[in-house]
Amino acid sequence: MNTQSTKTLGVKVEGIELQIVHTLSGAVRRRSGCTKAVCASALILGLLACGRSAYSQAAEPRGHAQFEPASIEVPAGNDCVLHPKDNLDPSQSIPVRSDADGVARFLAVRPTLPNSVGELALDCTDSYGNANSFLVDLRSEETFVQRPFEPSRANLALRAGLAGDPLSFTQDQLVEAGYGLRPDPTGDPDGYKTWLAAVSAPVYKLKAAPRASAARPNPSPISRPAPQVPAVQVSADSVSSAAVNILSDNAEGIRPEAVYLSPSNYWTGAMLTGSYKLNSTSATTYGYVENQAHFVVPTITPDIFSTEHTALTIWNGLDNVFQAIVDVGASQTAGNYAIHRQNFYHDLPKGIDEQGVDFTPNAGDEIFVQEWYCDSQGHVKMAGGYGCSIMIDKTQNIEWECDQSSSSDCQSYPIESKFLVNGALGQTAEFIIEDDTAEVTGNCPKTTAKTSCYKEWTDISPVTMTGSALVVKGSSSTGKTVTTSTDPNVLLLTDNTASIPYEFGDGHFLITLPTGSVTWGELDTNIYYWNGSNFNNLTTPQESSTARPGVIDGCASWIAVGPNSRGLTRGTPWSTGCHAAADGNYDIYQMQTGGAWVRMQSDIATEVATSPEGHIWALKKNGDILYWNGSKFVANPTGGCATMIAVGPDSRGLTHGTPWTTGCHAAADGNYNVYQMQTDGKWVEMQSDVATRIAVSPAGIPWALKKNGQILYWNGSKFVENAAGGCAINIGVGPDSRGLTNGTPWIVGCTPQPGPFGDYSVFQMQTGGKWVKMQSFAGLGIAVSPEGDAWTITWPKPL
Repeated sequence: MNTQSTKTLGVKVEGIELQIVHTLSGAVRRRSGCTKAVCASALILGLLACGRSAYSQAAEPRGHAQFEPASIEVPAGNDCVLHPKDNLDPSQSIPVRSDADGVARFLAVRPTLPNSVGELALDCTDSYGNANSFLVDLRSEETFVQRPFEPSRANLALRAGLAGDPLSFTQDQLVEAGYGLRPDPTGDPDGYKTWLAAVSAPVYKLKAAPRASAARPNPSPISRPAPQVPAVQVSADSVSSAAVNILSDNAEGIRPEAVYLSPSNYWTGAMLTGSYKLNSTSATTYGYVENQAHFVVPTITPDIFSTEHTALTIWNGLDNVFQAIVDVGASQTAGNYAIHRQNFYHDLPKGIDEQGVDFTPNAGDEIFVQEWYCDSQGHVKMAGGYGCSIMIDKTQNIEWECDQSSSSDCQSYPIESKFLVNGALGQTAEFIIEDDTAEVTGNCPKTTAKTSCYKEWTDISPVTMTGSALVVKGSSSTGKTVTTSTDPNVLLLTDNTASIPYEFGDGHFLITLPTGSVTWGELDTNIYYWNGSNFNNLTTPQESSTARPGVIDGCASWIAVGPNSRGLTRGTPWSTGCHAAADGNYDIYQMQTGGAWVRMQSDIATEVATSPEGHIWALKKNGDILYWNGSKFVANPTGGCATMIAVGPDSRGLTHGTPWTTGCHAAADGNYNVYQMQTDGKWVEMQSDVATRIAVSPAGIPWALKKNGQILYWNGSKFVENAAGGCAINIGVGPDSRGLTNGTPWIVGCTPQPGPFGDYSVFQMQTGGKWVKMQSFAGLGIAVSPEGDAWTITWPKPL
């Protein structure tokens, strides 16, 4: 920081020692999803089975692992790898850098569950190349004692809070004193307020370290190709054949022609592209010269399904390659945060192009960041030859200022002269969350594999990034401010990420554009269909330029699958959602054209069933029996009470299918009576004290499960044990196949797989009545369409 420039400002220092507020929001977000163990897994198919009490056989989740802030004293300047003791598996290892105050900070899981990891090893190398190892005892309270960052131990200088009238200083004075760029209070009032809040408090100033981001254990100066954006103006024809309305709370409304979906398999978020205008000279060309953003560091959930260390970065930037970044990484046992910046506009030495600092942000920290093109003194100038940035952690009162070419703390990035020609800079401004898992594991980029960057995300809580970009003409330092709500063209980079090969539990972001912002929301998804070889649903929510946000993926506490309709070729699923109303009932959805889940009725039922012809029945939490009359669910006129329902084809004069149910009163052994609806809608008891679940084949043959998991079928006069034996917690029955004449049952087995969610293997009956395992960790419930397409649901696992 320029000392003389500092003296020209009216600043105030809140004492020599600044009391830093160190807040932690807790490193674990809420797992949303079903709140009822029972119906969260039971499905029906065109007729499946599981009653309200049905989950007595299915295990509750065994305790979701949770991260907590952890730390250990390690001298500053050490690069480390954290892994379970005596386990050097890279998938269980994450990089950690000791902070400037001599503490290595990370996230860890307390060993409270069976087979938990009790000790971690931290293998470090200091700046002289000396190796040291540290043992992290996860059973010790000392490991989880909060250790706020101590600037005094790191010998950091204090930058006073801005005092006086912020408009009384010139832009150059503010930059040279370490306050970044002041947004125009008239043209960008929200940005101005955000900036003022960030610079009004005293902060300690970090010093850059010649290293790469902590999210990348094997750094290399690689700039992965950004999503394809035209070099000049972006038009509707050049990006997408159709504009779409994006979910937004924007009261002013985003002009539909201004927002275009661009599916991406590692970059997600928004790119502003419409204000760049290339003209004949640099003096008349318009471009983005500065980008400002504000967001909160998300919490991380352990990657319980992951087979490797996952990583992502949260950043805003200019022209795809000039970025200021928060790093997020995790394994099953540990997690980490870091910050760094990068610039690939110059042939910089390795480790400088991706430069970091010895500081760890925390979950819940407020981050303010700016990047701008500048001259050697940090003054705004498109072709000034440098890239400047400033990042402020408002929660911990820490600043990382890199806006002076001669700074001893952090120099601005030089930009090669070949990039200073007319129109080379200022083409885009970005607000991004980037999937770096493939890069961390060395699988991306690969020029020979189109899907080389397809890898799973680190599991984080929702993020909203609010920001704006300054558009100038030529070398001007003033101009017009634009946002995701006001830029002429916004490219919405939707989440098309899926692991190749598929890794169970993959999730996706649902990305929307609130006013002036980008939000990466949790997308509850636990529905899978059989694709011929597995239940690996690779379909993503915003996978095409014409897709609506939120389609395809969904979350169900119960599912039934009717016949093909509306262009669907794997049956037509109906489901109850994952969030119950106050009375315990759920909304009911139907999948319609293009895979869109459409809400059919709110707060109406806990279970749903469909006949082979597509007639829909449902049960309320109190056992009332409903059917779909074409526009809504209405009470069955002959009454009845049921804990489970399945529906066969029309018979005995019935025209909405033939329902079978389990009653509402359990016998001493936990089983229920089974009823069939017959002529005139009369309920007839078919057998007493026999089952907890019921399913019916498309031909009308019922199957049932006893409370102990025994599998039964209807022989024409009573339920008898299936000759092939077996044990199941859920069952669905498809049409005859493989020589079977009573339908083709699919079941969820009785043995939970290892892991906190307790999902089960799925089996299909094949030739000779043999049970064949189709997939492990496949779900808790099973449904089969009249055409034989199988669907499962798992414990809901949001991203």
